[in-house]
Amino acid sequence: MSWLREQFFGEHPAAALLRKLKVPYSYDRGGSLVIEGNLDLAGKCPDKLPDLSYCTVMGEFDCSNNALTSLKGSPLRVGGNFVCRGNALKTLEGVTAEIGGDLHAGGNLLYTLFWLPVDFHELRTDLGDFRSLQDIPAQLLKEEGILENLSPAQKSVTVLRRIDGVKPVIFAKPKPQKTKKIIFKPKRPSGSKAPRP
Repeated sequence: MSWLREQFFGEHPAAALLRKLKVPYSYDRGGSLVIEGNLDLAGKCPDKLPDLSYCTVMGEFDCSNNALTSLKGSPLRVGGNFVCRGNALKTLEGVTAEIGGDLHAGGNLLYTLFWLPVDFHELRTDLGDFRSLQDIPAQLLKEEGILENLSPAQKSVTVLRRIDGVKPVIFAKPKPQKTKKIIFKPKRPSGSKAPRP
């Protein structure tokens, strides 16, 4: 089937990469790639994922220890765990919509879980470990996440990474400071009287 599909429709964009990695694959009836086992791209994608958006990985998908800033191009479905630890992700935008196992996203710069898939077994991030959407604080499910109450200057400071078990720094909304009203009164020369109206 794969030879016939490639003859009539051309090679799938991810097929060359899978052959290079010696990962066996096949095509389903709809023409999408199916990878029966695991797909390990850990340390193999310097800055972005290859287009795997029409691929189904039946096992685990691992894209950890790269310098990814986005998960765009992630597989359509992952039957096992989705592992994206040790990247430079600030959001989970582009993450696989259907994950049969756990989602491991620690060691990133996450400030929101807004693009989280609905179904997962367990979520592990630097923002916390969660077993369901109901366990996640509402603030983290907003697009702005923990940055919602920060000033632009605070947002520019990247202190969200959890290092050696230290929890991320979460700023509280700055409180307005009371200002004293200063009234400037010019000094009158000594000995002079103010004119009367």
